[in-house]
Amino acid sequence: MNVGATYPEEYGDYFAWAEINSKSKYDWSTHKYCNGSFDKQTKYCNGSFWGKVDNKCVLDIQDDVAHVIWGANWRMPTNEEFQELIDNCLWIWYGEGNSEFKGVAGFKVQSQKNGFTDKYIFLPANGYRSNEDLKSVGKYGNYWSSSLDITGSMRAFALDFEYDSIIDRAHYKMNGVNCCYGRSVRPVCK
Repeated sequence: MNVGATYPEEYGDYFAWAEINSKSKYDWSTHKYCNGSFDKQTKYCNGSFWGKVDNKCVLDIQDDVAHVIWGANWRMPTNEEFQELIDNCLWIWYGEGNSEFKGVAGFKVQSQKNGFTDKYIFLPANGYRSNEDLKSVGKYGNYWSSSLDITGSMRAFALDFEYDSIIDRAHYKMNGVNCCYGRSVRPVCK
């Protein structure tokens, strides 16, 4: 389940990337490592345009909310681990009101590996937080990885998905998104 959730279908808490506490406002003025502006970053910076360069591209353990809240055996997934789910699993959409996942919209992500085809996780369409708003609940899913997007320090990789009911088509991919947005975290065990 997600960090802050009590059951797998629950959205859980939302976190800005590299932060370990949820909050009421998600923008650059409130981000822990940017001194109020996206171009004044103090950590996880790979270009002087963005702030003080340290070339860190993966979260330190003290900034990994899964590790801090759930303990030593847990961590946030990497970009590559999410990509493995995209490449090697069957993604089955369940809309709002479904009977299998307590009526919560989201994807059942089922293993296609021999001997493990009965294994799956459920990723609720939890939306995301921007400023003080919760957006796109029931339509989009948004989950942080521990990997910075090296094309720009203001973005980290996240698993983003949606289901378009008009054309009956699912979209799921890794995107570089602004670190200041609030997204869910689905931990993995070491």
